[in-house]
Amino acid sequence: MRCLSTKKIFIQISLLIALVITQGLEAAELTIEDRRLKKLPAPVSQLIRSSDSYSPYYSLHCDVIGAELFEVPANDERTYFITTSNACGWGANIGPIWLAKSSSTEHRLLLSTGGYSLRTRAGHDKENITIAFENGGVVVEKNYTLEDGVYKEEKSNAINFGSKSSCCWAEQLQARGYAADSAYAAKLKGVISAWRLE
Repeated sequence: MRCLSTKKIFIQISLLIALVITQGLEAAELTIEDRRLKKLPAPVSQLIRSSDSYSPYYSLHCDVIGAELFEVPANDERTYFITTSNACGWGANIGPIWLAKSSSTEHRLLLSTGGYSLRTRAGHDKENITIAFENGGVVVEKNYTLEDGVYKEEKSNAINFGSKSSCCWAEQLQARGYAADSAYAAKLKGVISAWRLE
């Protein structure tokens, strides 16, 4: 009887771990430095490598990595967040970002841009996303909406953390939907702290 209880507990813990891992892959935020980024299926990798937006990375022999971005629907359609591996071709706090849709019948590029993080603006809403990056104490957020099968930029915002009015950076990020303990907020905290000390 006791052995059965241990087995039942093991199964429950395994299910909980699987749920946490699954939720992580459906995360509303990913960064180009995210540890969940892995080798992509060959058709997705080939799609990126054959796009015009990959041409600056071709001569650098950059590999691409990514992760599934949204909940997996009933069909075999997947959306991938993609960047180059090993910071290949990256600048300071910015790298290439591609979003691609893949199914057994179609592989399509949805977005090609540069940035550091991707965040959905309303939970796991795949229709509205924000790509953000920091440069010289200024955080830029580019907002996109899915229209006619591609992401189109709707507007951009900039937060200047170098100004005296930006003393409360955590509150400003939270007002824009970032969790104070998110990977992007942690990265910004380190960058901004170092920048202000200079």
